[in-house]
Amino acid sequence: MADIERVRATVERYLKSIFNQVTIDSDGDYSVRAGSARVFIRPEAAGSGPEAPTVLALWTILLRNVNAGPELYEHIAFHADDYRFGHLSLHRASDGGVTVLFSHQLLADYLDEPELGFATSALVRTADELDDELQSRFGGTRFHER
Repeated sequence: MADIERVRATVERYLKSIFNQVTIDSDGDYSVRAGSARVFIRPEAAGSGPEAPTVLALWTILLRNVNAGPELYEHIAFHADDYRFGHLSLHRASDGGVTVLFSHQLLADYLDEPELGFATSALVRTADELDDELQSRFGGTRFHER
């Protein structure tokens, strides 16, 4: 089932219909910005073989170079799933710094425009508020500093 190129064409058409500005980066990921947040959208196979479904990975980098420590780890552990659309997680960068991510996934083989628009909007709007809240508590740099 994984027909990435068909899904890419559909995703691009939907995003351009819904949002004023859609960017495609050098990795081929689509992105949409709201305030200090940018959500990235990437179609990918959810497994190997011809029957693997296609999913859309949606993610945003909330903060880079966060002050890592027990308070941050506890916050992420207890609040990772507080959101209907989006999940908090941490990533350790190659330089040892910690990045806070906010992500969501959608099944893409039967995706429709309102579903993609709502999920993308919910993720980027929440991220635009959440990055400010988390930065005030844990430091770090938002994806787009104002």
